Amino acid sequence: MKKKSILITGITGNAGKNAAKYFLKKGYEVTGFSRNATKDPFFKENNIVVYDLDLLAFIKQEQKIPFTEANMVYHTAAYVLGKTREEKEIMRKINVDATLKLYSWAIDAGVKDFVFLSSVSIYDYPFKNKPIREDHPKKPRYFYAKTKLEAETKLLALYESVVKKEKVPKLSILRPCYIVGRDDRNFAPQFIGRLLREDLPMIGNGNNLMSFVHSKDLAKATLVVIDRDSQKPEDFNVVSFTKTFYEFFKPFADYFKVKFPSKKYPYWLAYIAGVIIQTYKKMVGKDPSLGISTYRVKTLSTDRIYDTEKIEKLGYKPEFNYHTVFEEILQDIKEHPNRYGLLFNKTQPI
Repeated sequence: MKKKSILITGITGNAGKNAAKYFLKKGYEVTGFSRNATKDPFFKENNIVVYDLDLLAFIKQEQKIPFTEANMVYHTAAYVLGKTREEKEIMRKINVDATLKLYSWAIDAGVKDFVFLSSVSIYDYPFKNKPIREDHPKKPRYFYAKTKLEAETKLLALYESVVKKEKVPKLSILRPCYIVGRDDRNFAPQFIGRLLREDLPMIGNGNNLMSFVHSKDLAKATLVVIDRDSQKPEDFNVVSFTKTFYEFFKPFADYFKVKFPSKKYPYWLAYIAGVIIQTYKKMVGKDPSLGISTYRVKTLSTDRIYDTEKIEKLGYKPEFNYHTVFEEILQDIKEHPNRYGLLFNKTQPI
């Protein structure tokens, strides 16, 4: 076995690809798998083997992980969109069942460390305008977050059930906030895209705090947590920087010369609209977590900041700030305008 080797699930995504870049620089042999074959030249140019592995087939034992050597597993793969009942079932199988099966595989393969990428969305309201610690009550409000909490809970139960019988991988759970960075296909395309199309609402005065983490800082956090002395499972919030809603989006509006905010609503009005819309969606069998909902209203208007003292005591210090993320998003818009619902002639030159 190589002295330093890592298996990254979901390696073609934002968290996975940036982790691959980070671990290559740290001298790791990097291997990964993804649901779809990748044509990204980065992996071939850096001698990274990417296996095609469908987690649903993996659960059914129709596919197997084609090797058994890795010191560490960094599990970033997840299913995010679940509108229909069938899609939600797929989400649960991938986010929960596949995670447990992967940890079982790691036990059999003699993996030393297993790092699971969860989410801060598992925390309950109210936040009470103070940083959320890892022991904050858990009550996820939408299905994706529920699957993440279920995966955490069952991982811990699986660990406890076998730790006295055999040697098991040390289990670390990272809870990132909004993940940003190159190859982001979620936060920036959704929210910056709406801003550039002048369709991003601002609820309240825009002074609510939002926390962000760069995907390479997440990779750095994995090295920090696996080096801790304790062998017990632990969970960690991970943040790179915090900005108000206004501070984050206004520079993009100024750069591209678009109106900001294009839509502004008082909190009370937006919340009432969220109650009405999500109630109607429940009545007709639609997913109430999509579109306007009380959860999204709170997300876009209340402070969401997270205590990172626990991981900082282990030596974690973020390397990325707002300026670097701003520049990366600009570059991403230039290279992939359709991700943002744009054509080049609709934006200013970058």
